[in-house]
Amino acid sequence: MTQINHKQISLYDEARLGLTSLLKQGAVVFGGLMLVLLLTGGNPPGWVITFSLLAGIVFVAWREKERLTDSKQLLEILKKDNFNLNNIDLRSADLRGANLGDADLRGSNLSGVNLRDAYLSGANLSDANLFGANLRNAYLFGTNLRGTNLRDAELGGAELGGATIDEKTEIDNRWRLVWEIINHPINNRDLHDAELFDANLRDSKLRGANLRGANLHDADLFSANLSGVNLSGSNLRNANLFGTNLLNASLRNANLRGADLRGSNLGDADLRGANLRGAKIDEKTEIDRRWRLVWEIINHPIDSQNLHGVNLRDANLRGASLDLANLRGASLDLANLSGANLFRANLSGANLRGSNLRGGKLRGANLFGVNLRGADLRDADLCGADLRGADLRGAYLGGAYLGGAKVKEARFGSNQGISEQMKLDLIQRGAIFDDFPGDPLKILARA
Repeated sequence: MTQINHKQISLYDEARLGLTSLLKQGAVVFGGLMLVLLLTGGNPPGWVITFSLLAGIVFVAWREKERLTDSKQLLEILKKDNFNLNNIDLRSADLRGANLGDADLRGSNLSGVNLRDAYLSGANLSDANLFGANLRNAYLFGTNLRGTNLRDAELGGAELGGATIDEKTEIDNRWRLVWEIINHPINNRDLHDAELFDANLRDSKLRGANLRGANLHDADLFSANLSGVNLSGSNLRNANLFGTNLLNASLRNANLRGADLRGSNLGDADLRGANLRGAKIDEKTEIDRRWRLVWEIINHPIDSQNLHGVNLRDANLRGASLDLANLRGASLDLANLSGANLFRANLSGANLRGSNLRGGKLRGANLFGVNLRGADLRDADLCGADLRGADLRGAYLGGAYLGGAKVKEARFGSNQGISEQMKLDLIQRGAIFDDFPGDPLKILARA
């Protein structure tokens, strides 16, 4: 290991560090002696005094050794005094938050070092060994990383803009891709299914890119240009999209849970099926009224909300609280209402064709004349619901509870998950089954 010569450090800095350290250690030792006196009633035996003094000496010596090998303090002092730090061995050192801007660390051994939040702008790390190093949130703008070993290094949130990387730089494919996106922007880049989670992509230019199915959770896309981007099915959970341009972007079925969308431009963006629960939106967010309404329903529920005739087609309203809501004549076809609370909601005349109501709570709901063709009603609670005249053909009814529901003239047929006994019970209550031929009265008489 290359040794750092403390005689090279300025006398002022050395004295300052030494005095501060000794004062702290002296306070700890004094506190320990006071505790001994209290525990022995002010009259400790001789062996206790001897042991206490020895323990204090060992403690001070150990702390001084730690201080004299404190890499972060020494490095910053040496860098300030323009010492050459190349080829230094600092394996596993704790350099969190260190200011090493413009430092010459060529060929240094920094494997396993903790450089979290460190400032390394303009530093020369060419040919350095940073295997397994923690560089989370490190500022590497303009850093020389030619030939550097960055295998298994943690670069989540690290600023790689302006950093220099070459073919000899050993770096995981994920982080090389992040570096390329930031430093060599091109339109319409194909990044489908890319693993870009936790990446710092601030101000990146990704116009027209294909990010379908990409993993971008916790990614920083602050003020990025994502206009026209395909993000359908992507994971943007907790992503920073503050001030991001998402004009005409496809976010269909994207997970935006907890994402920061304040000040972003979502004009004409496709948010069908997108999860907006916990997302942050403000008055500066440009978003179509339909999707702002979906966001409000999910994040700011109001009992007895008036949503008469609204267009919520393809909306992700999973787990929404819509008790007593007025959804009369609303367009909810293909909407995801799984697990939603719709207790005594008025859905009469609404279109719920192909919607997902699995596990929905629809007790006492008014579903008079509703189109439920092809809807998923598995495990839905329809106790006491009014289904008169509703169209339930093709609906999946496995586990659905229809006890006390009004089903007169409700249309059934080709329903999965329904037993013959349930069919007979529903027919007896006035339901019509297209796939149950014959006169219902004769069928019931035979049963």
